Amino acid sequence: MKINKKIIGLGVATTFLLTTMVACTPDTSDVKDKNADVEVIEQPTKEPETDKKDTDVKEEDTTAVPVEGASKYVDYKGKVSEVSNEDGATQAVVDGEGDAVEFKNIKFNIADDTVVVSDNTKDIITADKITAENMVEVFYDKDAPMTKSLPPMTNAKAIILREASEEDKLGVKLTSFNQDLISADNALQLNITDSTVIVDKSGKAMTKEEMINKEVVAFYGPAVTASLPGQSNANKIIVL
Repeated sequence: MKINKKIIGLGVATTFLLTTMVACTPDTSDVKDKNADVEVIEQPTKEPETDKKDTDVKEEDTTAVPVEGASKYVDYKGKVSEVSNEDGATQAVVDGEGDAVEFKNIKFNIADDTVVVSDNTKDIITADKITAENMVEVFYDKDAPMTKSLPPMTNAKAIILREASEEDKLGVKLTSFNQDLISADNALQLNITDSTVIVDKSGKAMTKEEMINKEVVAFYGPAVTASLPGQSNANKIIVL
């Protein structure tokens, strides 16, 4: 009987110990569930502001914007102060207009291939029509030789005799135009209208296609848009 009491007492003690251990063990089921919930939740990814700005800048940088370039010819405006004829060659000294001109005055050689045009009639005229006190616009090649004399001397490619009244004055340009009718320096785009006259030096009519990529004297305006290139209606085009 004593042995049975010991066995029963040992069993009771063991049961009590196990019960105590179970009671003292923390219940982690809730914590696991909460942790599981936290792991499942994902925050939406947000790109940094700097990345977006960089992307915007790159997109703007790739936008094609026409840029005004350098013209082959210098447009020299002024008043004729002297006209001479030496050895059959006509020369005209032109005093530059404004303070921004590179040279105060220039002596221009007027050769047989120099184109002289009146802006009043917009027709080619002879060089003897140029006299002292005339207002002119002279185009010369910026890369052409120029003497170091005073005044410096160079060849004139085209001379526009400014005879028209102020209200009838048009813009004039010596350049070439591409198939989109944009000038070589990207500064001017012409609009060809039904009233636009296109001729060669002899006065023979030409088509718009025949003037593409050829040097021309173009009269345009009077209105020119402020865009780049500026757009204007062509009045008359002389293909050189």
